[in-house]
Amino acid sequence: MVGKKTSDVLSPAGAVSNAIADAVAGKITEGLVVWLQDKQGMALTECSGRLRMLLQVAQAAASDGGGVQLIGQDISSEC
Repeated sequence: MVGKKTSDVLSPAGAVSNAIADAVAGKITEGLVVWLQDKQGMALTECSGRLRMLLQVAQAAASDGGGVQLIGQDISSEC
């Protein structure tokens, strides 16, 4: 994902953009469910399902260079 916009790889892009805007304003978004998508916008599949992630978005600490930090956990169903 290095060098890509989050809206290019995470869907729904609008919800991710809103969470990032909230993080810039100092709010934390927890429990946002998103899909990982390929460059054509199709949800990636794993074991005939979609790769689903639970996302937390927050401001990164100044000591980490600032910006926004996204922490994701794979919550896709098992094969």
